[in-house]
Amino acid sequence: MLTKPGAAGVIKNPGFKLVQEEQMKNPYIGFFRRAAAFVIDSLLVSLLPALLCLPFLFWQVNVVQQLPEGATRDAVAVQAMALLYTIWLILNVLAFWLYFAGMESGTKQSTWGKRLLRIKVIGNHGERISFARASGRLFAKILSYLPFYLGYIMAGCTSRNRALHDIIAETYVVHRDFQPGDELPRTQSHPFYLGFWCLLFASIFFTAVILSSRQNNALQKNNEAAQRLMQLAQEKAPLIPPLTENGNKYFHHADGYRVLVNDGYQNTLFLGEGKQNVCCEDSTGNNCAATGYPVCR
Repeated sequence: MLTKPGAAGVIKNPGFKLVQEEQMKNPYIGFFRRAAAFVIDSLLVSLLPALLCLPFLFWQVNVVQQLPEGATRDAVAVQAMALLYTIWLILNVLAFWLYFAGMESGTKQSTWGKRLLRIKVIGNHGERISFARASGRLFAKILSYLPFYLGYIMAGCTSRNRALHDIIAETYVVHRDFQPGDELPRTQSHPFYLGFWCLLFASIFFTAVILSSRQNNALQKNNEAAQRLMQLAQEKAPLIPPLTENGNKYFHHADGYRVLVNDGYQNTLFLGEGKQNVCCEDSTGNNCAATGYPVCR
């Protein structure tokens, strides 16, 4: 049976209000638009420190080139680069701090990158945040960086699109036309996606740790084997039959001494007769990278 329309000619729908609420304009900015703004800002703010460091870099190169070649020149070059890097790092921190904190607490409430993408930063009630609060928000981004940028990825997975530093500083990133007093509605969060990214980055991290540990272990075993190889060569040990120590096998041939290293890669280190330097015997050079020693020529 059909329901007759009311006096106003409209059928009352109890779900109309819910549909209307779902179609409300979402004032929050998602992950990709925020990321694009941050890339633009990072390029802009990094330009000035780089330009300021250029004259100092040219001066350092000129001073180092005037020194005679040798250990002293190499040491001066290393110290000069370390000093230049320190100066560049300090200038970058100051530039990022003054740029982001100053502009996001200013009248526009946004950096140049955010203005280009028509977004801004607000407080709990849509108000302009203070310089101190903007500074805290900036330095809270360090926590967003640390766990593989997961603090930034939260902006695409949490309610109201808040990154970790937004939650710490109690701020929101919204459309430029948002006005104080406008509603800040809750939006749907996506814990599944956040969990997925957490598991993915955790897997990458632990895989990297395992591979790094294996590499360090292989380097240590090869260093120990190389030292023992040089010791046997100095002693002119005949090695008949071959010597086995710690899983490594040491051989003596007419052209020199060899050791088959038990490092998981089955590399062979070689010390030529009357030579001082150990090398790695591998026709392709693929396995020798794990030893830390150059390929034998």
